[in-house]
Amino acid sequence: MISWYFLSLFGMSQFHLGYFVVQLMLMGSKVQCNNEVAVFGHLNPDTDSIATAIGYAALLRSMGINAKAYRLGKLNKETEFVLNVAGIQEPDILPSDMPEGSEVVLVDHNESE
Repeated sequence: MISWYFLSLFGMSQFHLGYFVVQLMLMGSKVQCNNEVAVFGHLNPDTDSIATAIGYAALLRSMGINAKAYRLGKLNKETEFVLNVAGIQEPDILPSDMPEGSEVVLVDHNESE
């Protein structure tokens, strides 16, 4: 009984992971700009917002897209700790003078489009 539960859980997680990867690839294919693409999350960045921005910018770069992770606010202590332990530099604050029409990717948000 318990082994069936773990196998089911593993199978469901693999399905969701596959779906997630496909969605990331589809979103990445929509980015068409040759200039830098800014990737960032919500206004008060927490660990998942920052990690998602860093990870998605890395994925876009691996696809040949010039992308950079940014943050919109001050990092909390938890996020600072995670980045320090992982040896990852914190993203820069999104510049206020971004050119009009700059391409951006929003992560960890709840808007549909």
